[in-house]
Amino acid sequence: MKLEYRKPYCEDFLCEYFRIHELSNIDELISEVKKRTEESPDYKYLVTLDDIGQASYTSMHSKMYNALDGGDWIAKEKIDGSWMDGDYLRDDLGFEQKFLIRRFGFKHGLEGVGFDDIYEKLLYLDGESREELIEANQNLVTLMDKEAYLLKVPVRYSYESIYAFPNGYFSCDLSPFENYHLAKHLEVNYDYHLFGIGASYIAFRKGVGFKKEDLSGLIDLLSKIYVKDKDEELIEFLQETIMNKQILTLRYSE
Repeated sequence: MKLEYRKPYCEDFLCEYFRIHELSNIDELISEVKKRTEESPDYKYLVTLDDIGQASYTSMHSKMYNALDGGDWIAKEKIDGSWMDGDYLRDDLGFEQKFLIRRFGFKHGLEGVGFDDIYEKLLYLDGESREELIEANQNLVTLMDKEAYLLKVPVRYSYESIYAFPNGYFSCDLSPFENYHLAKHLEVNYDYHLFGIGASYIAFRKGVGFKKEDLSGLIDLLSKIYVKDKDEELIEFLQETIMNKQILTLRYSE
């Protein structure tokens, strides 16, 4: 695996990022993320997953629809007047200014969304979506787009790395705020850290703090979100994945 540094930030990714080349084994990428996180504790790393073109497109619309980079909430924050062009943010703001605005956008969006809203999206897995999820957990590399990136995000917690590449646009998807709540819940309660996001999938890396006795609670949670009609085979697969794999891959779209 090789990493090619690209830019400090761009239209798609509000952070520094690297193009991933010649990835054949997900363990290579996991090791790289662990190493970089230890070397740069003020940053967290996020991997792009499936269908980068679609993921970038829906992320763009999600940022606009959810007013993540400016909206009515701007008037509620004490924004430096030099950042404004009339009632709007200036287009030429620097990275630190843009990232702070994105934080504000998430703060205001999260005010109207709770963790329990995730259950209302009815993300039950059956048919093709069920089989695709199983395959993704068996080998995440097969899910990832050939054009994949590693994002270096200046945040303290992994769940905050979604600021740099927010996704979830269609009404049947988890919104960026619901994805944030899911990622925060898994990190705080089970030591699973946001690892990647794409057009339909979201992935988490198991931390050293995960304990075997946490398995039952995590399975209960995942069953409530994804499992329909007591699919014992799927539940058993999720149990084996959690106990034997470093990465747990889920869907945030139907």
